Amino acid sequence: MGVHVPPGAHFVRVLGPADVTGVFVDVARGNAEALVWDRDKETYRVAQEDDEEADRCVQAAKAGELPLAPCEPERCEVWRKLVSHVDQALLDRIAPVGGTICASMEPDPFQTHKTKAEVRLDEQLERNPTKDKDEDPCTSGGGKCFYTTVERLVKGKDTGADASQLTKSNLNRIGQLVRLVDKHHQGEPCVFLGEFQFTFVAFLLGQSVLSFFHWKDILTLVLNCDPISMNEKYRLFLEEFVQTLNCQLHLVLEEGGERDTAALFEGGFMEELLEGSFIRSSVAAFIEMIADAPPELARVADSTEKLRRLLKRALGWDFSITSLDDGDEFAPTVVQL
Repeated sequence: MGVHVPPGAHFVRVLGPADVTGVFVDVARGNAEALVWDRDKETYRVAQEDDEEADRCVQAAKAGELPLAPCEPERCEVWRKLVSHVDQALLDRIAPVGGTICASMEPDPFQTHKTKAEVRLDEQLERNPTKDKDEDPCTSGGGKCFYTTVERLVKGKDTGADASQLTKSNLNRIGQLVRLVDKHHQGEPCVFLGEFQFTFVAFLLGQSVLSFFHWKDILTLVLNCDPISMNEKYRLFLEEFVQTLNCQLHLVLEEGGERDTAALFEGGFMEELLEGSFIRSSVAAFIEMIADAPPELARVADSTEKLRRLLKRALGWDFSITSLDDGDEFAPTVVQL
C-alpha cells in the first residue's frame, strides 16, 4: 500500500483510539520512503536502514512495481504552500526523538511558557522533590519538538535598557527577530519560516498544543516587526511569511468544515480568533505599520491586504478602526518618560 506524492515534506497522521499521532517525512525527488507500523505505540514510524522488508518496498516503488494511489493535484498545491520551507535539515533539528508527534507525550505547555520568575517560584514551592522523573514520558524526549526559544516582550527592569530603548524595542521587535535568526538559524530567516510552517501542521493535524503555542509566539513576534526597518533579506522573508499565514488561515477559516480540520474547531481554536485574540491585535498592528509602505514593500502590502480581506470576509473583522487593549499581553510596552 502506498501513495504517489510530489517531492518535499509530508505528514502522516494516525487517528488512534486515545491519541492522534503523526510523523513528518521528507521525500526527495525520484526517491521513495517507507513507514513501518509500530504495534506497541500504534502509529507509523520511519523505517530504519536495516529494515529489509521496508527496503524491498522502497525498491519496488522506485521500479514502478508497487501500485501507488495518486494524490489530488489541488490538494498537493495547497500542501506545497503550507510546507514550502520544511526540509530534512529542519526535521532533523526540531522533530521529536523517533519522529513521532504525540500531544499526550509533550510537556505541559502551560509549564513551558512560564516566565523565569514563575519557574523560580515553582522551584521554591516544590512539594514532591523525590518524584521519579524516569516515569514521565516527556523527559525522555519522545513526542516533544525541539523548537527555537522565542523571546518574550522586553518588560523587565534588569535588561539594562533605558526607558526610551525599552519602548522602542517593544514597538518594533525586529531586533529580537534578527538576534534569534542569527543565533539559531545561521542568519537565514527562511529557516525560521520553515519552523513556523512545521508548527502549524503539527497542531492542525497532530493536535500538538505545544506547537500551537510556538506558532502563536512566532506570529506575534514577526507581525510586531516594522517592515520599513527591514533589509532586503528580511523583506523577502516577511513577504513569504504573510503569504504562508494567508494560506494557513484560509485553510482554517474557509475550509474548516472538512474532516481533516474538524478537530481544530472542536479543540477551541476558533475561540482564539474572536474579537480580543492575539491574531487580531497582531494583524491590526501590522496593517497600521504597512499602511505607508514604500514601493519596495509593495508585494508585502499586497499580501497583507489579502489577509485583511480574508479576516473581514470570514470573521467580520474591521481593521479600519484599531485600538490597543490595556489588558492585551501582546500589546507593546510603553514607558512614560
